[in-house]
Amino acid sequence: MSTLTYKYRIKDSQHRNYLTRIAWATHTVWNFCNDVSWLAWRRDRKGLTGYDLANLCAGAGQDLGLHSDTINEICLQYAKARKQSRKRRLKWRSRKHSLGWIPFKVRAIKLVDDAVIYLGRVFRLWLSRPVQGQVKTGSFVQDARGRWYVCLQCDVPEAPQLALALNPMGIDLGLTDQITCSDGVKYSRENLMRRYEEDLAKAQRAGKKKRVKAIHAKIQNVRNDWTHKVTTAIVKRSPFLYVGDVSSTKLAKTRFAKSTYDAGWGLVRTQPSLQRRKGGALQSQQACWVLRPNP
Repeated sequence: MSTLTYKYRIKDSQHRNYLTRIAWATHTVWNFCNDVSWLAWRRDRKGLTGYDLANLCAGAGQDLGLHSDTINEICLQYAKARKQSRKRRLKWRSRKHSLGWIPFKVRAIKLVDDAVIYLGRVFRLWLSRPVQGQVKTGSFVQDARGRWYVCLQCDVPEAPQLALALNPMGIDLGLTDQITCSDGVKYSRENLMRRYEEDLAKAQRAGKKKRVKAIHAKIQNVRNDWTHKVTTAIVKRSPFLYVGDVSSTKLAKTRFAKSTYDAGWGLVRTQPSLQRRKGGALQSQQACWVLRPNP
């Protein structure tokens, strides 16, 4: 079995304020976990697990207007994020600086045609494609423009393996040609920031914040779409991929900073089409990233 995440936009004209309000309640639970974990560390020099935090938050769902599974999921996600970051305390979530996020488990929702029901409220969706597989978890998420989406993580059967060439292929990351393969094939696109920089500058000078966010979202969508298509085409040609370990952080300190950020090298390395192929994992090996398929 493999995991796929479906993301649908919610028709939120009537529910935007409601989702925003319960997202603030989610921030409250997160900040409580952050605060009590820090106090426990100062007192006992021991971090609290997600289950410990869930026990401390028991019964808070009725007062905050959240499902109990949502509170448990917040506690588990907080403990996981703190462990991965290796920090004793994480950043606080606030209304001004944090986007909305409401996690849930499958028993907290109900899917009916093109709608999802959460806490008795019906949220209509733009169902771009049908949901396949068994839904396990999910979340309501908000983007920078204030639009709300629902993400559903589903377990689906493994796709039949395709006959691929066994020859490994190297990938070089660049600025003019974003991706160059060792067999001579190059993938290039225009610099998106330079394409939209005039419109972006006009909107910024006019103080149109919504227009600025819309332009940045357009750039991000075009970059993600191009990278998804290109990496999928590359993975279909070879199961062994070596991606050059180029330091975008160092290059971003030079005069090529704008081109470096536009190239989106980190997105290429972490692309799901690379990581999910044949159930492989993107692993580090000296100065390269290598994708290994299942034996």
